[in-house]
Amino acid sequence: MYAQSTALVLSLFLCLRILSAQGLQPKPPELSLNGRKVTVHLPKRDARSVPVGVASVCFEALPERQCHNAPEGFDDNPSLSKIQIGRDQMAVLFTIQTVGTSGFTRYFALLDPTDSGKHVSSLFLSQMSFSNMEQHKFWTLPAISDSKIFLIADSVQGPNEAHYSSHRFVISVFALQKTDVLDDPMYFLEDQFLTVSKYDPGSKTDILAAEKHEILARLARIKASRKK
Repeated sequence: MYAQSTALVLSLFLCLRILSAQGLQPKPPELSLNGRKVTVHLPKRDARSVPVGVASVCFEALPERQCHNAPEGFDDNPSLSKIQIGRDQMAVLFTIQTVGTSGFTRYFALLDPTDSGKHVSSLFLSQMSFSNMEQHKFWTLPAISDSKIFLIADSVQGPNEAHYSSHRFVISVFALQKTDVLDDPMYFLEDQFLTVSKYDPGSKTDILAAEKHEILARLARIKASRKK
């Protein structure tokens, strides 16, 4: 039974790769932000289904489009969503992943094309790549930040743990902050910790909600320490 299931998964995977190589992959997502059309452009593939180039997300406008390129190897299952990160600021959360069956990596970029130029930089200061078992959310916490904070929980495989067994998770919290060296505010890592509890990736437990008390307590301590 296991061998048959594995063969079926591999067959489906190969079929999707062939369809992708033939240009029959699903239409990439698109949306509108502040009157500008936002589109995802996936790289073409050669006869061996190897991508030629990288994926990108572009904001269409005259006199020129502005684009953000995903890292090489991230060219599958893109998504776009509008996020109101502040009272007067909207941004687009762009995610795209590597190709994989049981395990893959997902890339995140938060985009607000307010500057001129062809390239759009992510509001995340560091490159954001996480496993397919990640859970992420934006939270509104006025006591901590005037803008929405971004949280993500990602699994850490411990000894004697299989890929889809229960794991502890690293929770990372990012907050929008101004600096003296950058022109625009960016999302910096505000806090990070390893959960005490283990969570089963297949149980659909909301890990961030389960750890909310610990998250808020830690953020409150961080804020209090800055007032000293």
